[in-house]
Amino acid sequence: AEHENIVAIKEASDSVDRLVALSRVEGLSIYSGNDTQIYPTLALGGLGVISVVSNILPRATALICKEYFTGNVGKSLELQKAMFPFIRTLFAETNPAPIKQIMATRGLISPELRLPLSEVRESTKEALSRELSRLYELGIKE
Repeated sequence: AEHENIVAIKEASDSVDRLVALSRVEGLSIYSGNDTQIYPTLALGGLGVISVVSNILPRATALICKEYFTGNVGKSLELQKAMFPFIRTLFAETNPAPIKQIMATRGLISPELRLPLSEVRESTKEALSRELSRLYELGIKE
């Protein structure tokens, strides 16, 4: 990196061009800051993820990275693709309201939100529940 105190970056853009450029910076570790980009970030030399979805699916999120780093890249990609619709639903409304909603529904946190956050739409609640149930049916539970 150009500055000795900067050793890593959380990259949360959707730009593959930016990710490639960052991967070329000597001495800079890259972490995905976008849950839909975990696998692509790893494939371009990233070391992991700073994640939203891991609040509800911590083991599955970690497994994307573990499988990749142990050479099971196909399994890593399979998990990323399976989780993709749920992840997209988590960002259908302003973060972190959807993840808080699903965590509250599962009894992990209290349901209160403080301004400027507001309760997610009923359609989003239904989509979150439907997508999480789909993952559970696939055996992706935590």
